[in-house]
Amino acid sequence: MKTSVENKRLVRRLALLACAMFGFGYALVPLYEVFCELTGLNGKIDGVAQIQGSQAIDSQRTIAVEFVASVDTGLPWTFMPQIDRIHVHPGEIKQVNFLAKNLSGSLIRGRAVPSVSPSIGAKYLKKIECFCFTEQRLSAEASQEMPVRFLIDPSLPKHIKTLTLAYTFFGVNSKVDPLASDRSLAIF
Repeated sequence: MKTSVENKRLVRRLALLACAMFGFGYALVPLYEVFCELTGLNGKIDGVAQIQGSQAIDSQRTIAVEFVASVDTGLPWTFMPQIDRIHVHPGEIKQVNFLAKNLSGSLIRGRAVPSVSPSIGAKYLKKIECFCFTEQRLSAEASQEMPVRFLIDPSLPKHIKTLTLAYTFFGVNSKVDPLASDRSLAIF
């Protein structure tokens, strides 16, 4: 039978483990952003300067790009692309808008997480401007158009004819503190 000292030691270890798990989960989003910027995962690049003049448009080839949008359970938003599919010549810059609407009666912050399939396509789909680069804030019952500017690198393997760019919006656990200024956000 375990003694009281052994039980206290076990409780301390479990509490330390729970704190470490919370800390890791809290740091995951910033670490993911750094990882994406360093590796180009999900097409995140430093901006237009990297692609201007470096890509010729391959007008002999056309790639279908499909757009999919979803919202995490519990986030009272609607979110959808304004068009479901577009045809793009590799090297050509295109813009597609998504529409988000906050269905709740209060300001809500959200963050979009992109994915590209087939996964090898993430290396070749370069986002120049994207709402997924920053946290989005929608006031009560407000709607917002959110643009994505992108291009497909002409070195995309020839066998890939279709890419799917999918976004899932997740809520950020925060709310506006009515006693603070508009720029302050209180965490709950």
